[in-house]
Amino acid sequence: MACPHGRARQARGRVAGGIGALALVFMVCARPSVAAEGPPLLAMLGGAGPETLVVQVALNSSNKGQFFVSAWNGDFLIRVEDLKAMGFANVRGRTRNIDGEEMIALKSIDGMSVVFDEKKLALELTVDPKLLPASTVDFAAGRKQTVFYPTSASAFFNYDLSYAGGNAGQRDLTGVASELGARVGDFLFLSDSTYYGAPSDHRFVRLMTSLIRDDRDTLVRTVLGDFVVSAGDLSSSVGMGGVSYSKLYSMNPYFVSYPQQNLSGMLRTPSEVDVYIDGQRVRTLRLPAGDFDLRDITQAPGLRNVQLVIRDSFGREQKISAPFYSTQVPLKTGLHEYSYNLGAARQMYGVESNDYGPLAFAGFHRYGVTDSLTLRARGEGKSGVYNAGATATVVLGTAGLLNVSGAASGNDGRSGGGALASYTYSGTHFNAGLLLRKQARTTPSSYRPASTSATTRSTLPSATLTWWSGRSLRATPR
Repeated sequence: MACPHGRARQARGRVAGGIGALALVFMVCARPSVAAEGPPLLAMLGGAGPETLVVQVALNSSNKGQFFVSAWNGDFLIRVEDLKAMGFANVRGRTRNIDGEEMIALKSIDGMSVVFDEKKLALELTVDPKLLPASTVDFAAGRKQTVFYPTSASAFFNYDLSYAGGNAGQRDLTGVASELGARVGDFLFLSDSTYYGAPSDHRFVRLMTSLIRDDRDTLVRTVLGDFVVSAGDLSSSVGMGGVSYSKLYSMNPYFVSYPQQNLSGMLRTPSEVDVYIDGQRVRTLRLPAGDFDLRDITQAPGLRNVQLVIRDSFGREQKISAPFYSTQVPLKTGLHEYSYNLGAARQMYGVESNDYGPLAFAGFHRYGVTDSLTLRARGEGKSGVYNAGATATVVLGTAGLLNVSGAASGNDGRSGGGALASYTYSGTHFNAGLLLRKQARTTPSSYRPASTSATTRSTLPSATLTWWSGRSLRATPR
């Protein structure tokens, strides 16, 4: 079966454009005609050794182009690199080195069937989609790589001037609010203040002064100076002066820290996938055969119905519906969020510039155990005073969000405690919420001065119910 003019050696690999067409014509013309009743072309090839062909290759009905293959002993050998270019991640089978190229026998690959069309010189490869790499599509916006973060030093000064006067019986008043900032690299210095002036009284008050460093890679913020400790269930926000170390996902607005709808599956052929949310098509994808993974599909909070309409290469259509309750409160599985703060609580804030209390501590730590369960622990305290608590946030499938908190506190031998449970549901046509709260009469706070460190709360539970119309009903037993 040798060519009359001698066998031509072709560089193995993928064929492109006119070169592929020319090689194909050459190979066809070099073969004698085969009668319909004669032996198959494949049986006539490669008896004396590997023979090179140029064939059209289709993988799971997806055209991959023309490739050089070697026919030998009823099988086809193709370059391992060419298979990887088609989408195979890990190719295992019987290999052979031909002219310095690593070739693999197609029929030796587990899970692959090979059909040769000798009239079209085409190979139809059908493989288990599990052998192909997964296609991952993330619907979240993601941080753009082209964002420019300036590194040069800069400074700014903001101010607001106000004047009130000319009213009978009221004194004239002048006000100035100012903010000074300077940045060098990742460090930002901020200081703000207020000034009030009247004919008989003048007052300048420094508000907050701090040095801030943001690490955009780890989303960690470190603050030296004044800062505000965020409030949690059964606690209150307060200003402090000292050092703060926090994990802030809000530093990267493109990062999605809360669970969203993820859908995965397997396509046997290349398919077109329409993605609908609440009946509105949001995206059309063309995915190759193999596993697919669609991430962070839903963005708006509340109950959302996600539907996939899948059309394969043969026009067959499949619909998949998956309702999902989306909320920004919990954390994704494995994520941590925390804030640890040590310093002195600000007292008479906005009235005095440098009125600080004794050394105090405040912090919290949240962890996403699963996409449906997030746990939070917090604590605050100073000498003789403490307040600590825990919170569990549970996503009830498509039924809404449940939040349960408990706290215990003490102050010079006196103790107190509290509990809070809340439920929220947000749907397309109906919203509802329920809040139950019970707190002991004595609840110490480490931030307040000793004379006001106990607050009075009702020992009886209170309940608030809100429904879709925006109206609410509050019940507090007496």
